[in-house]
Amino acid sequence: MTRPDYKTDQTWFKQLFESSPDPAWIIDGNRFVECNEAAIRTLGYGSRDELLDVHPSRLSPPKQPDGQDSYAKAELMMATAREKGLHRFEWIHTRADGTDFVAEVTLSIVTLAGRQVIYCVW
Repeated sequence: MTRPDYKTDQTWFKQLFESSPDPAWIIDGNRFVECNEAAIRTLGYGSRDELLDVHPSRLSPPKQPDGQDSYAKAELMMATAREKGLHRFEWIHTRADGTDFVAEVTLSIVTLAGRQVIYCVW
């Protein structure tokens, strides 16, 4: 059996992404453009479509515990990740049923299909 070329074959990344037990997202610009099944389950939504093409702050309460507006703080967290290449922090998220929970978030810059995006894992 020949070994796949992991450097050029993106199917392996998609398989890792989808099978991860941790919620994972791809952020392009400032919107979620992809998420895995673990993200859908963790947030309690019925479908992936409900979570895509939305700003990350939409899945959060209006304000974070430090009093900062979630939208403005999310913009700052994404900008920090773009600047440094990697950024870790805690964030309050809101499930579909309205309950909040804390998660450690890791944002890292990756190149997919020749484009820089943010890979987000909780």
